[in-house]
Amino acid sequence: MQSFDSVVDMESRLILLSNLLQEAQQRLTDLSVQVTNEGLGTDSAEKEKQRKAWEWRYRLYKHMKAGCEHSREPEAPTNVCLMVTSSTSLTVTFQEPHSDNSAVVTKYKGTRFE
Repeated sequence: MQSFDSVVDMESRLILLSNLLQEAQQRLTDLSVQVTNEGLGTDSAEKEKQRKAWEWRYRLYKHMKAGCEHSREPEAPTNVCLMVTSSTSLTVTFQEPHSDNSAVVTKYKGTRFE
């Protein structure tokens, strides 16, 4: 399955989260049935442990999906300043945008103009 970090656009992230959510729901259902049918025992205790782990994943994926559905693209940074710091380097400073309900910004991409 594709890594969440490698998915760039929001639509693809929502599709991936929907797939993860569906898988977690299926595993949770399957394990719940197995635990109910097997009763008490060593194998049952292990299955219950797995069921709880999948329940946690299900809640996590559901929360992540809701966050993605309600987020929006962040605004551009402001007060951008480019300084030549040596013959081989530049320094860029900027003010991060206010981010109510926007995606978490982990990097910016610069564009070279000639």
